[in-house]
Order: sequence, then structure tokens, then C-alpha cells
Amino acid sequence: MMQFKFQTFIIILILQIGSINYSVNAQNKAYELTNSHWQVEVSGISGGITRISNKLDKTGMNWIHPKHQWGIFIINSPNDTLIFNKPVSIKYISKSKIIVNYKLRNLELKVTRELKADNTVDEMYIITNKGSKSLNFPIGNIDITVPYHDSYEGGAEVVLKANCNTHIWANGSSAYIKGIKMSGEEPNLGLILTNGSLAGYSLAGATFSNDRGRISINPETITLKPGQSYTLSWKLFWHNDWDSFWKQALKYPNFTKLEAEKYTFLSGDTIVIKGKSASKLDKAILRQNGKTLPIKVKGNSFSVKVKALNLGEQIFELEYSGRKERLFANVIKDPFDLIKARVNFIIDKQQHNEEGSKIDGAYLIYDNEIHKTFWSERNDYNEARERMGMGVLLAMYLPYCKEDSLRSKIINSLSKFKTFIAREIQDTTGVVYNASHYKNNHRIYNSPWVGHFHLAMFQATNEVHYLQLFAKTVKAYYSLNKGHNYSAYPIGLQVLNGLKALEKAGLKKEYKDVYDAFYKHASRIAEIGKNYPKSEVAYEQSIVAPGLQICLEMYLVTKESKFLKAVKEQMSLLEAFNGQQPDYRLNDLAIRHWDDYWFGKYRAYGDTFPHYWQTITAIVFDEYTESGADNSYRERAKNIMMNNLCLFSADGSASCAYLYPLKSMGVTGQRFDPWANDQDWALVNLLMVLDSQY
Repeated sequence: MMQFKFQTFIIILILQIGSINYSVNAQNKAYELTNSHWQVEVSGISGGITRISNKLDKTGMNWIHPKHQWGIFIINSPNDTLIFNKPVSIKYISKSKIIVNYKLRNLELKVTRELKADNTVDEMYIITNKGSKSLNFPIGNIDITVPYHDSYEGGAEVVLKANCNTHIWANGSSAYIKGIKMSGEEPNLGLILTNGSLAGYSLAGATFSNDRGRISINPETITLKPGQSYTLSWKLFWHNDWDSFWKQALKYPNFTKLEAEKYTFLSGDTIVIKGKSASKLDKAILRQNGKTLPIKVKGNSFSVKVKALNLGEQIFELEYSGRKERLFANVIKDPFDLIKARVNFIIDKQQHNEEGSKIDGAYLIYDNEIHKTFWSERNDYNEARERMGMGVLLAMYLPYCKEDSLRSKIINSLSKFKTFIAREIQDTTGVVYNASHYKNNHRIYNSPWVGHFHLAMFQATNEVHYLQLFAKTVKAYYSLNKGHNYSAYPIGLQVLNGLKALEKAGLKKEYKDVYDAFYKHASRIAEIGKNYPKSEVAYEQSIVAPGLQICLEMYLVTKESKFLKAVKEQMSLLEAFNGQQPDYRLNDLAIRHWDDYWFGKYRAYGDTFPHYWQTITAIVFDEYTESGADNSYRERAKNIMMNNLCLFSADGSASCAYLYPLKSMGVTGQRFDPWANDQDWALVNLLMVLDSQY
């Protein structure tokens, strides 16, 4: 079964509580560090940074979240919170340097910020134990705020001018953060650790989907003997794209980049790990899950190949010059074995069988902790909506299934499910509803998913009436909301596969009706461009990606250049959601930070890496290659798909999300949510782009 990891923080030191209010006050005296590139404003009240901006940036963007301050040092314990936000002294040495000193109980904190001649900013935090007893700060005990302005408040109109996506690698001695403007424009703000080591990051302060919250970094366990100090420091720098980021980071002593060609492997694959450093690695040691590997170092770099022999997580740890770096890979069973197990699990444990019940035949949430289904009339827990993905998966898997007994089992299950849809969710006119008894029909996502089910059933059975149901669903969808759905950004609209199937089946009238609707919709999205409308979240990856998918698929049908032009103009915005961290749970996976709150048992806002809707980007990348882009996008699509498969276990159990941060709004992270809810769309999308290379 899916393993759920619970992390316990052992707090030894009980500290005096401090004020937790360090929001920006417009009346505060501010100290300014400034040169030709930098404008850094430091609060005279808290000593925290309230503004970081590039003076050459025409937008004047402040990279700091307006609700938080940068560089606030916080120590947490179960009973008390100590916040260093009332300096005992501030030494404003020049417009290039400032030193802020704090003292709380037996701890002294010295924070130095300095503009350097190479147009970077150095920040140094020195914490000193002035008491007579040793102090221990376990992982997660210390937060240092680095609140990049990663928020969707205001929608595209606002965020594409003033906000950023924040890619965090808070692990090891070469930890880093890369902020990327949501607009895809330049310059961008990077951070690399120069002294100390990180164990993770945490999020706090988010109360709704549009805000990622306050980002903090968490050092490794720190033990301070009486009189002893610990130093954590980093460097900030301006850069452009990822290549520019790495080029600058690798200028600084000992910074090391670990990477793999991909991060999820099948048993028997070859894992290739590469390392590159700003310093020599001749005495470096590399371990895989604790076992030392032979490596050949050439100056500042190395490359090693190992066979993926054991299933599960593979932790590669590099030791050199007293520093440690880590890379996380995953070895899984063949995807078809995972899908087969998942299909069996859904039928056996997640389909509701209760004759006379309104939800008879529906697929429901499964709680892996108590080993029972869960159902509620609440939207994201009900018998319809995103749970439709389970039915689509079964229908799509049916043509691949060669076992007669399993085929019969799937067919019987789908028969009950399609009866449930006709009885409770979709009326005879084709209108799709939000819940049983034809309740509420105005959600833009539901109809495309039911349409996808009908299309998958046609592809599995070759029975034309399913294709006619698909066409009826499309027609009804565009008739709703006074035609406003032509400006909507639904997920999973089957433009390309739907039109291909209708044309091949010779359903000329249905083809024309569906083609006209899809063409009008794609044309409208191309016209809207970057002026995305707000949806259930004001701006997000699953607005940008579905819009590009609709345009790409209409381009592949028509070859009209306006659709591909729209995609090319917006591709940088979609790519800005994705990072390059050396972890199968993060690598090239789009930022999402609200899904576990709405769909998970933990009800926690916070980063979900991975999350199945990241695979929409994979479909876009795959179809972009099909439209003429280079093959690197197809390789990235495979990486995204494969990285999402850690949501599925060999026994068929699954999780709707992995809560990645150490803490998210006070909830312990680094664990899978116990609910199997809506994650099966990852397998649906995998089957959509499956080829022999998978």
C-alpha cells in the first residue's frame, strides 16, 4: 500500500514568544541599499527587507510578497515562537552595506547585507549561543523567510506584470531558488546558498487558492554549544533564463549542480548522473542509498552510470569538501503493470455497488488509511466531476487488456458506470450536471470529461452510438452559459481525437457541428492571447496549458498558422511554471499549491509535487513536437508523465497528491495524501501520448 511518511520535529529548546506581526508599515523608516542595478529597502523597525527590485527593469517589479518581509529569522517550538524582528541595533554603513543585530534570550543574531562589485547581493545570518547550555534546533525548527511574490491574486492582468513563479531547491549545500517572472520576461531573481546547508522549505500564511503563501527555507539540524555560532549565507543575482542561472551559479566556489537525464526509471534502465562544480571534485564521494559508487572525476565534473535494479526511491548523495548534495530518482514497475493494478483496484474497491442508490455504479474516493471509500455531497468529494477520470481510464485501458477475465470485469464495471451517468449526470439533451439527480450544470470542466468518456468508449468498442453521445455532449456544452464557453479554458477537451474519430466513422453532420464549435473556441482562445480570464483559480498552469492544447490540436487539424502562432507567443508562460530541481517529485513539474486543500484528506494549502494536472503540460509539449517543435519537448513530456507515476503503487492504491514542503500552513509535509481521489487523469494522459519509448 502507499506509504505515508510522518515527520516528527523534536524540539529541545523552549523559547520566549515574540511578536508575529512583521507586515510592512508604510510609516516605517527604511534604509536603502542601491547601485545601478539594485534597489533593496530594509525596514528600520523589523530589519527585514521590504523591497528588492532591479533598477533596469521597466516594470519596477518588487520581488517580495507585499504581505511579508524578507529575511525574518524565526525559531519554532510546540509552545513558543521566537521571531527576530526587533533589532537591538542597525548599522547603516553605506548604500552598499547594512548590519542588523538582534538579541532574544540567550541568542544573538547578526544579519549582514551587502551589495557587491559584481552586481550581486550577499546576505549572511550568524546565530550565536550566548548561554551556558547547548541548544539543538532540529530540521524544521528554524524558518528564514524568502517570500518571493508568488501569487495569482488579481489574475493574469496583474500577475503577468508584477509576480513570479518560484522554483525552490532547498536541499544540501548548493541549495538555490530561481524566481521567474510569470510573464516569461527578464530579468529574474536567483538565490544560491554559499554557506550552510538546507533540509527543506516551508509555506505559511496562505488562506486561499490564489496565494502560495510566505516561503521560508529550513536549515539542516543545528547544534550550538555555549559560545558557538552557525552561519548561513546566500547570494542574490539577476539573470535571464535557466542557462543564464546555471552559468552564474557555477561561478561561485563549491557550488555544484547535480542532474540526471531523467528522474523516473524502469527496472533495468541505466541511470546517468552528472555533476558539475565551480571547484575541483577530485576527492568527491558519491553514494546511492548509502552505497558508495565508483566515479571518475575530471577536474570540476563527473558522470556515472548505474543500473536501476531496485524499485523505489534512489537517493544519490555527493560528499566533497565538507559539503553534501543530493539527487532523488525513482525506479518503478512498467507503467502498464501500474495501470493494470490500478484498474483492478478501482473496480474492486472504488466503485459503489448499491442497487437503488443514486450513486450506484459511480467511482468514489478511497481512503488508504481506513481502507474504505469516502463520499460527500461536497463538490470535490462527490460522485462526479474529477472522479470521471476513473471511468475514462478503464475505457482507455480496455483495448490494451488481453486477459479475458479482466476484460469481462472491466466491461461489467463500465456498464454500471455508463448507466449511472445516463441516470444521474447527463440528461437526454447531452447536458452534463455537477452531481446526481441532474444537479447544477454550469461548471466548464464537467462536460468535456463526460465527452472524453464517451469517446473512449467508442475507441474501446467501436460502437457508433458512443461517438454520437460524444457529439451531443459537445453541442450541449457550447449551448450552455449563452455561448460563453467559447471563451472558457476547460481541461481535457478532445479536439484532435474527437474530430479524427468522427471523420473516420463517416458521421458528417456530427463532424461539421463539432468542428465548427471547436474552431470557434480555438479561434477565440488565440484571440484572447495572454489576457486569460479568471477561473476557479485566478491564474494557473491549468489555464495556460489547456488553452494551448486546444490551439495546438486545432492547428494539427487545420494547419492554420494563427493557432500555432498563439501557442508560440504563450509557450514561455507555460514553461515558466516548471523547474529543474534534481528530484523526481519536482523536475519539470508545474507549480501547484491548492489541490490538496480541495481534493485531499489533509485539507492543506501548499505545494503539491507531483500533481496529476501537471501532465496537461506534457500533452502540450508532446503535441508541440508534433507541430514542428524540436524533439526536446517530447522528451520533457515523457519525463513529466513518468515523474507523476509515483502517485501510484504496485498494488493499485494511489494518492491524489504529494505535499512536498516540510510544513504547509502548519501541516507536516513530505508525504502522500491518504486519499485516492482524482489522480487517475495522470494515467489517462499517459495513455494519450503513449508510444514505444515509454
